[in-house]
Amino acid sequence: GLGGTSWNLAEMGTTADFARIVPTIEFGADGSVSGFAACNTFSASFTTDGQTIALGPLATTKMGCERPASAVEAEYLQALSGGTTWSIEPDGRLLLGGAVPLRYTPR
Repeated sequence: GLGGTSWNLAEMGTTADFARIVPTIEFGADGSVSGFAACNTFSASFTTDGQTIALGPLATTKMGCERPASAVEAEYLQALSGGTTWSIEPDGRLLLGGAVPLRYTPR
């Protein structure tokens, strides 16, 4: 399962350039999820059932940021909220599938 794993964002959709910003995600063994969204941190709960994933509402800190961090963060949080599936790819990366796929490398 995902509990107890930590990941760095490598690709968001077809984009792999986040202006040297590295959003993260960490799945707790207790069903919590948290991470760095490019400017603010976020937290939520998560559940999995087979290859499906459901994230609870994302709570974020409210620090103001300038571009490009604010743009990366907005896109990342929207994509993360739309995630519906998960899998570990043959190369060891985590794929969260949804309207905008997110690919992560282990931290």
